[in-house]
Amino acid sequence: MLNKNSIKSGFSLLEMVIVIALIGIAMTIMLPSFRKKNDLQIPSFRDSFTLLLHAAYLNALEKNKFQKIYVDVKNNKIQIQEESGKDKLTGDLVFTPIKNSRFIDSIEIPRDLEIRNFYIAIKEGTKDHVKQDLGSIFFFITPDGIAQEVVINIVDASDKPSQPEAGLILNPFTLNFELYDTFQKPS
Repeated sequence: MLNKNSIKSGFSLLEMVIVIALIGIAMTIMLPSFRKKNDLQIPSFRDSFTLLLHAAYLNALEKNKFQKIYVDVKNNKIQIQEESGKDKLTGDLVFTPIKNSRFIDSIEIPRDLEIRNFYIAIKEGTKDHVKQDLGSIFFFITPDGIAQEVVINIVDASDKPSQPEAGLILNPFTLNFELYDTFQKPS
């Protein structure tokens, strides 16, 4: 036998308000994470690049040779190249890509990231920098593990129309990139 009080039809206004409030709270928590999905691309790139630099550092110390960090913007690839001798005519160092099974030897630049500026210190201990052509970019890590000073300005083109910009500044001694929310100039 059914009791009149045990039968309930529909939802009360209070129950509806609570459900709508819970949905609203869940959306406020989840929506920013959907929007910020692309914001992780720049920090992830910075971390991958830093990992590559640390591999070059270890290779430089182990083999006591210069390491060239070659950035191929057109093909979205960054590669470690190792000193392999000197050119007999010019006396310039010759570099060849490393193939090292213990460390990573290259990384891909995400297609949505656009390198806008690339500054490299050209004289040790001075403020002379050169802005390199964005086709063929490279800088060096010495046999004792010290890099040239580098400033890279990038844009995340996947986040239209805002296209967040970032500046990466390489600490030449720790080989870590500091990430900034705006473009940076060499110091």
